[in-house]
Formats: sequence, structure tokens, C-alpha cells
Amino acid sequence: MRYQRITLEILIIFLCLCYFILPIQALQTSPTFILGDSCVPMDEDGFIVYDFESSVAPSLSKVEVKVIDIHQLNNTPPLLVVNLSVSKLNPDTNIYEALIVDFIEFANQTCLLYNKTEQYFRYHQNMENLLINGFGGFYMVPNDPVNINIIKGYIDTYTTWSASVEENTITIDINNDQAILKYSEQGILIREEIKSAGQLVSTLSINVINEPTISFGGLFALFLMVTVIGLLIIQWNMKKR
Repeated sequence: MRYQRITLEILIIFLCLCYFILPIQALQTSPTFILGDSCVPMDEDGFIVYDFESSVAPSLSKVEVKVIDIHQLNNTPPLLVVNLSVSKLNPDTNIYEALIVDFIEFANQTCLLYNKTEQYFRYHQNMENLLINGFGGFYMVPNDPVNINIIKGYIDTYTTWSASVEENTITIDINNDQAILKYSEQGILIREEIKSAGQLVSTLSINVINEPTISFGGLFALFLMVTVIGLLIIQWNMKKR
């Protein structure tokens, strides 16, 4: 009888936690944007901060990439459009400002379009200038699962460069230079190296990534797991008595 009362109390506590906490988590977590088997690696308002080291631009230390907007473009084939802002940290004001490369401002630009099912992948052309200058460029690729070959397809089709892929790393040959980009399992650029004539010129490495770490379903599974473990411990203690 006592065991049944304790079990009932735990279940009531679990249901209360689900009732109050899960709706809050649902409000805080943006929806996942999916088109066919194309998944956006980050939600809207998510951002990444990269550390930037370069012998060419020693004053620039950090680059911020933020997802402004994600929507579907209903053409043929239908596309996911990801609007990114790319900013640099002003060391004097400690404020991120729109990054300007070749006099092109990158605030709120449409930078990424893709439909993984159709093997269609396009980046805003100006983003290639960021890559050449070592500030990144191919920040995100479709995932579920990640296939870096989709970048190689873009390079081969729309540029005069060449590229080779090994697991989640792609090496892009740009004239006498090389860009080596490594991606996470989520399809987010985690490190880039620019080499000129075989010598390392600059690196871009991930410092901070701001995105939900536990989804709605993940939080539910967490509470369920804790409850089940608690019940098993109580049952084990009751058997010992």
C-alpha cells in the first residue's frame, strides 16, 4: 500500500512537470524547417561566433553569423531560403558591425538556398568573397544526414574552382590558394583554414554557438527517463526490505 502511494506521488509530480515546463520549452524552441530531406542546421535567431586569426587582418578577431529568417521559396524545385547576417566585432566599441568585403555589405542578405532531395544547392555569390578572404562563406549545409558532396557539386557547377571531400571536410582549390572547411554532424562549419602556396594564412574556428540544446521531445524523454529510474530504485529498495 505504501509502495503504491509513493508511486502515485511520483507520477503526479512527473505530470505536473510536463504540464508546466514542456509548454514553456515549446514556446522557447523555434520549429525545425524541413523540405523533403533538407533540414536547416539552426533555427531563426540562432547565431555562431567564430574566432578569426590572420596574418593579413590582425585587427579582426571575431565574426558573428546569425540566422535572420528561414522560409520556403515555391519555385521549381521548391527551395529553402536561409537569410544570414555576417558581422565583425569592432574592438573599439565591442559591437558587431556588418562585415564589408569588396565594398559589399552582408547584413540581411539571402545567402543560402537548397533542396537536398533535388541535389540543388546555391550560395549567394558574394559569400564566395568571404571564403576567399578567410571569413568563412559556406557556413551551413543541409543535414539529416550531412552530405558535404553537395558543396562539391556547387563548386564544380558554378565556379572555376575544384574541390575534394573526405568525410565531413572539404578542400577547395582556388587558384594558388586552398580553403579547408570542416563541418559538424549538424552541418555547421566548425573550422576553416586558408592556405596560400602551402602556408597557413588564416583560420576561422567556432567559439560560441547559440541554439536550443534540448528539444521539446528531448525534454519529455528526459523527464520520462528520470521518472522510470526513480520507480526502479523504489521498487529495488522495497524488495530489499
